[in-house]
Amino acid sequence: RTGSLGLASARGRAADGLFRTAVWDEGDVSKLGGLVASVLKGWKGVDEETVTVADWSGHGGSKTYKISAEGADPPTVALHSRCEEVASDPISEPRMQAAARLLAQSGLAPRRLAEGGDWFIEPWE
Repeated sequence: RTGSLGLASARGRAADGLFRTAVWDEGDVSKLGGLVASVLKGWKGVDEETVTVADWSGHGGSKTYKISAEGADPPTVALHSRCEEVASDPISEPRMQAAARLLAQSGLAPRRLAEGGDWFIEPWE
C-alpha cells in the first residue's frame, strides 16, 4: 500500500489530461505528487524525491491516496480519485460537493483544498 491555503480548482485544465486522474487507474501513481504540488500553494517547490504516495483505497471503484512530502504545507493530504461512473453522474457529484462544503463549514469534516473534474484533495486527518 505504499508507493492560509485557499480552495483551488483545475477544472479548466482537464482537457489536456493533466488533471484527470483516470490515467492513474492502471497503477501509474508517479504523477500524483505533481498534481498536488501544482494546485496547492503550500506544496510549491517541494522536492519530488521526498514525495511518498500510498494507496489507501477500499474495494469500490474510486481511489484514495495518502500523499506526503517533506517541507509541504500541509505535509500530508488525501487525494480522492472518483471512478468514471461516479464522476459522470450529474446529480451525485454536485450533491457530494455541497455536502462536503456544509460539513466542513460546521467542523464535521475536513475542507477540500482543491478539486477537479474527477478528484479532490483534503488534508489527511
